[in-house]
Amino acid sequence: MKGTGPVPLNVQPFFYSEQGFPDILECPLNGWQDVGWRERFGWTANWEKQVFTELDYVSEHDLYLGVVQHDWSSIYEDLEMDRTAKILDYAAKCDVQIMNYRDFYEAVTSGRVLLKT
Repeated sequence: MKGTGPVPLNVQPFFYSEQGFPDILECPLNGWQDVGWRERFGWTANWEKQVFTELDYVSEHDLYLGVVQHDWSSIYEDLEMDRTAKILDYAAKCDVQIMNYRDFYEAVTSGRVLLKT
């Protein structure tokens, strides 16, 4: 689909300081959204394997990865949430920390997480 994600992994979070908004942090969705992946490759396609590949890359390069997984689509194809558990386990294995956007913002603004520029 033209004009949709994912944004390339080399696009990392950034602040809009140059535009006069130093408190606004842009967090790109540079991983496939579950529904985008499934719409393109099929609902039975192994989306979690794509996420594993992305996790390997960001772990190796110490980068941010923005992924969206919708609750409705997860229970549609993964009622027991086994695929979700696999993703969480794999992220832990890769030493990739998972957090929501609020926690990520607080980690960046407090200096606990450094942004790659």
